[in-house]
Amino acid sequence: MTTAFHLRPIAPADTERLIALRALADNAFRGDSPIAEVDVERTRRYLTQPDAFGVVADASDALSGFALGMDGRLDDCAGDVIAGLCHIAAVFVAPTAWNQRIGTRLLDALMDAARTRGHRRAQLWTQDYNEPALRLYRGRGFAAVGREKFDERGDRLALFARDL
Repeated sequence: MTTAFHLRPIAPADTERLIALRALADNAFRGDSPIAEVDVERTRRYLTQPDAFGVVADASDALSGFALGMDGRLDDCAGDVIAGLCHIAAVFVAPTAWNQRIGTRLLDALMDAARTRGHRRAQLWTQDYNEPALRLYRGRGFAAVGREKFDERGDRLALFARDL
């Protein structure tokens, strides 16, 4: 069944629902324990940053997904802003809406918003084993740049980037 939704900007009132959506999607993908508090707090911090912007897929009865961007920064988002760089901090789709191209629509809308804000390039980190995410990002023109790191859970992450 296809989920009917419309895209709209993320609003401050969405924060807790988006954290819950992220947890639901993360748990369905991983099949393990609930997301760690560090992931919850990072998502909350990213959603409430002054330079954060994003889009949400809003279905009539629930949020179906969201994509979140912000200014890219040196030192993996800890340093000074890198002019023209958008860091895509999150793309999550509710498991009940998987395989309906919602992620594609969210990512395209986020990149349009990034261009409007003056960004000329976008980057993101994703697990090197997350095949659905890899298909999505590669399909939208992202390519691995050869940089990897490990997150708090021990997942190997690969950095992807593309021009806008």
